[in-house]
Formats: sequence, C-alpha cells, structure tokens
Amino acid sequence: MPISREHSTASAASSHSGAGIRTTLRMGAGTQVCADAELKGEIAIGQKCFVHPKARIIAEAGPIIIGDGNVIEELAQIVNEFDPSERPPTGVPVEKQVMYIGSNNTFEIGATVKSKKVGDNNVFECKSFVGRHVEVSNGCSIGSLCSVTCRDRLPENCVIYGQEKLRRIAAERPQNPNIMYEYLSHVAPKFHNMKRSSKTQSSSSAAAAATPPHQSKH
Repeated sequence: MPISREHSTASAASSHSGAGIRTTLRMGAGTQVCADAELKGEIAIGQKCFVHPKARIIAEAGPIIIGDGNVIEELAQIVNEFDPSERPPTGVPVEKQVMYIGSNNTFEIGATVKSKKVGDNNVFECKSFVGRHVEVSNGCSIGSLCSVTCRDRLPENCVIYGQEKLRRIAAERPQNPNIMYEYLSHVAPKFHNMKRSSKTQSSSSAAAAATPPHQSKH
C-alpha cells in the first residue's frame, strides 16, 4: 500500500502545534484538506484524497502515512498515539511508531481509527472505533457504533456489524470512494477554505516520506 511516487512535486506546510509537536503536512497531487481540519505531527497524504472540516489526524507517536484516494469525513479521527504505558517522560527521546493507511479507504462521520496498519478499500462507518492493536487488512467494513479493540488481524473482506459485533466475510469489497472524491473536490472549495501549498516545494512526492511494508494477504 505505498503512496504513489508519480508526481515529483507535493505541497508541504509546516507549523508548530501545542505540546511541542511539530506539524508537517505533505500532500500528493489532487488532494484537498479543509483548513479547519485538525492536523498534528508528521503527516503525508497521497494523491486524490479529501479531508473534511473538523476531521482530526493526530501523529503523536510517529508519522502517519496515508495512501491515495482516501476520504476522511467530518469528526473522523485518525490517531497515532502511544499506549499509556509507553508514553515517555517529558524530554526523553523515544522510537517513533509509524502508522500506515492504505488507499481507497472511507472514514465516515465520527469514526476513530488508531490501528497502526490499515490496508486498502476499507470502510469505517459512523462512530466506529478501531484500537491501536488491531490490524485491518483489505476490503473490511466496520459497522456504525462497532468497537474493535482486542489484539487481532481482521481478514480480508471482514464485516463487523450489529450490537453483538457479529462477523462475516463479504463476497465483495466495499465500493471505491472515488465518486465521492470527485464530487467533493469540485463542490467543497466553494464553501470551505482549503489548505494551500507552501512556498517551499518538496523535490519528492508525499510518498518519499516513507514506504510502508508490504501488506500481507491471507
């Protein structure tokens, strides 16, 4: 699930946020991020992604690398955090933990994802929750209000649904969000301010920040 390297120029913006976290954003071609989305830490987003207003991408424990074609809706949260037992004392250096998000994923309103490794073509429905010890493969759907926190790897096309958090394997993967992206990329800039490119241009694409490990398939 590497981010595409096709474009040689990516937008880059840097600032300093609270708690001493330096914020660096790199965006691939066609990606649009609403100005009032909350971003903290080192974040790289691939091509043709859309980040809605009030979405949160928080890279506390290390960089968050997001692939192409992802849609992150209002109030959705992608959080790379330390386990409370791992949180270092102030001023003590600690090894960075990279979070990898693949391509063509949809994070619906209020969804929270803390998984360190997410594959491609997954849907996280409204107010769903995925913990930091869960690995999400490809084509999975986490139902509205469903919470997955145990140490686990979800198999491909896994669907979790209902109050009992039942599981089944779907025959097909969820629909690709590219239609949603095409609509949002044309309409949203008319109503929202968008983050702009920095005057300083990167000589490499957003993908150059890191290349995620190969997503195994079972």
